[in-house]
Amino acid sequence: MSKIVWPLAAVMLVQAMLMVATVTVPILAPELAADTGIEPRWIGIYSSLVFSGALVSIVLGGHLTRQFGAVTMSQIALVISGLALMATATGVLPVITGSAIAAGFGYGLATPAASQILAKISQPQQHGIVFSLKQSTVSLGGLMAGLVVPVFVVGFGWKTATFGIGLIVFTACLLIHPL
Repeated sequence: MSKIVWPLAAVMLVQAMLMVATVTVPILAPELAADTGIEPRWIGIYSSLVFSGALVSIVLGGHLTRQFGAVTMSQIALVISGLALMATATGVLPVITGSAIAAGFGYGLATPAASQILAKISQPQQHGIVFSLKQSTVSLGGLMAGLVVPVFVVGFGWKTATFGIGLIVFTACLLIHPL
């Protein structure tokens, strides 16, 4: 079981950080809308664009994971999603639109990579619990964002909060490098 702990923790970190990246903008939407004049209806569209990007990358992710490796694809996912969130700080609607698609693309890349890592490190009889733990970090990421994003927005403003949280997501790729 000990050989599972570090890779599982790394996969869970990736999943949580990617969820943080995808839900930060909807959480800070009232501040973003008030500051930029972007209508709140765009937030629903933002979420649709995120998951459109994810749909595309999930399809490509299996091939890319086989070609470049699961850890590399997980790192690329974090970099893409982190940079996408940082770009949102511009407050420019076309940039925010593109960043939604990019954040989703990064999010989707991690799914096949995580599956490959977890299937490799665990026995078939462990798959249920290992994959369930991985999946639970999607909710954990949403929980973390719901708690942290408003505090960052109140303390630093939405642009700085978005950039800072994106930077945290981006740099998480360094933590999984030893994997």
